[in-house]
Amino acid sequence: MAAIEIVSPSNKDRPENRAIFIAKAATLLKNEICVSMVDVAGTFDFNRYAELMNFIHGVDPALGSEPPPMYAATLHSRHEDRHHMMDNWYQPLTIGQPLPTLPRREALFAVGIRDGKYSFCTIKRE
Repeated sequence: MAAIEIVSPSNKDRPENRAIFIAKAATLLKNEICVSMVDVAGTFDFNRYAELMNFIHGVDPALGSEPPPMYAATLHSRHEDRHHMMDNWYQPLTIGQPLPTLPRREALFAVGIRDGKYSFCTIKRE
């Protein structure tokens, strides 16, 4: 299963709306549902992916200290040898450039290996 979240200005304009959005995505990931997020609402300087990573205590080095407000990301949570793992794909977006093709859950690892221009990381938590 998978969920695609299109981030809108109403998902970004108030702290309570951002918290609801993040909690919903975290719940989907907890249930091992693949989540893709596309945020082209560049009117607010909030990055939902960065906030989600913070909420679930994850780290993606590609985010840097000031993540851009527009991006596409796909996350998939899974269990491997009694460890909770998460595969992430993240791509900042630029106005006037085409949207990237979001990887499917099965393709996350392959995308990370094939194309170095995209951010890809696997997070292992005990």
